[in-house]
Amino acid sequence: MTVKKSKSAIWIFSVISGVFFLSSNAVLMLVPLRMADQGLSYGAMGSVMASSAIVMLLVKFLAGRHSDMIGVKKYVCVSLVIFSFSTLLLAFANAFIHYLGVLLAVGLGKGIFNSVNASYTFALVDRDEYGKGYGKVQGITSALSSIAGLLVGFLYGIHQGRYALLIVTFLLFITTTIAFVFLPNAKENQPHKQLFSKGLFKDMDKHIFLFCFIVFLQTFVTSPMWILLVPMYFYRVFAVSASFVGMVMSLDELVSAPSYIAAGNAADKFDIRKLTSLCYFLVSILSISLLKINSPILFLLVFLLCGLFATFTYAAISKAEVFIIRDSARGFEFALISISAGLGDSFGNYIMGKLFDQTSMAIGIVFFSISYLLLAIITALSLNSPKFKSPSRSGMAVS
Repeated sequence: MTVKKSKSAIWIFSVISGVFFLSSNAVLMLVPLRMADQGLSYGAMGSVMASSAIVMLLVKFLAGRHSDMIGVKKYVCVSLVIFSFSTLLLAFANAFIHYLGVLLAVGLGKGIFNSVNASYTFALVDRDEYGKGYGKVQGITSALSSIAGLLVGFLYGIHQGRYALLIVTFLLFITTTIAFVFLPNAKENQPHKQLFSKGLFKDMDKHIFLFCFIVFLQTFVTSPMWILLVPMYFYRVFAVSASFVGMVMSLDELVSAPSYIAAGNAADKFDIRKLTSLCYFLVSILSISLLKINSPILFLLVFLLCGLFATFTYAAISKAEVFIIRDSARGFEFALISISAGLGDSFGNYIMGKLFDQTSMAIGIVFFSISYLLLAIITALSLNSPKFKSPSRSGMAVS
């Protein structure tokens, strides 16, 4: 059964998602700085961050599935409550055990929110307009989350960022209240009464595993490219200042905000197979051309173009996923794909970091380009099924 969706709800959720990731980015920036200034070791920093990441991955699997059974809004609100109190406690943490406890809670909150983000976006829009909804959520999220760096930069000098964390906590409490009051409930026709059943796995479209591989490989190479390789390339090869590097990465965030909205609309209007494979191919060609560029300004422009077309691939792949996602197991299947992306992020930053150390940054760019070319070929061959060309039925109701 389908009920008319509220057009305002997707905008409200977009702002909520933006505030959540603004807070998440601020926490990721502040924790290492605060721990270092309080005399804690790099090993301690790595331990608490790793613990948070492990909890986040583990909880995604259960939260995504359980949200199918009790409703997605409840999990959105719970994640906001957990994260709100975590940032408040983090403002007063000054020992390893404090950071460990708080970062475990942070991982719990992030894991829950990330596991239901795509599922709830899907609940608020019609299936054939998912690309547009995805673009709104990701665009506003990207715009708001880019503020985190400015917030931390300006306020870190005051009590080691305590005021920044208190501001983030205030925003989260306001956002939590808005979520409880204004977000609609998403309810499913739920055939599987058990948390995990044979039917849950037996009826799963095999393309789900294809998308798991695609997002794993893409984040495996893209995350270290953006987090490690490009900033270090500017810093070491072009010998620019750290402030210039920060400006470059902030500019990429700002460009990606409107790009997501445009990409989402394109995913709804154009052939998914052609759009996805073409954009993967363009990123591959543009990225390999970076090796021939000697000007930091030209390098920046080509890098921003890579980011633009990569944004289109994210939107197109997300649109393709909704054609084979079951309404009755939406949270579970989106969570599987999200977990694959998280694993690609974690392994990619570690393995690619080692590759950069033992070879060169040029090899990293070549590996990135080859991976995107492979993704172009995979999507061109695998998204040729008729199921990716017409909307599937929707059996979801929003109340």
